[in-house]
Amino acid sequence: INAEYMGSSEKRFEELKTIYQTPIGTKNPSSHDVKFLFGDLNFRIDLEDEYCGTLTRQKCYEAMLAKEQFWNQFYQHNYLPELEEEPITFPPTYKFTKGTTEYALEKRPPAWCDRIMWVKSQDIHCFKYTSVESIS
Repeated sequence: INAEYMGSSEKRFEELKTIYQTPIGTKNPSSHDVKFLFGDLNFRIDLEDEYCGTLTRQKCYEAMLAKEQFWNQFYQHNYLPELEEEPITFPPTYKFTKGTTEYALEKRPPAWCDRIMWVKSQDIHCFKYTSVESIS
């Protein structure tokens, strides 16, 4: 899923619901044993750019997550309640200055765009949920 084109966070969530509930081939999504929803969901952090940059430099990720659109919609408003995500304990994954590990704060505040969720199950166990700063 790439949600970049979707506009507001409410519209993104409505689109995610549609994608999640759309049959794959001839099977209804509810008939699958294991279900994942993942992709570049492109949600933002509802803080002023400068303040968000300060929090990023100070590694105050918890304060940023408290204002993150995805977190607020997904958890506080109980969208898609059957899905779960591991707690985020890593730095924002977007947007870096090309070729560096420095955030491009002049473009937009950092955010956790890439997400992985799954239906709560005894069969699915997450052993590590993190980001990769660079790929060689």
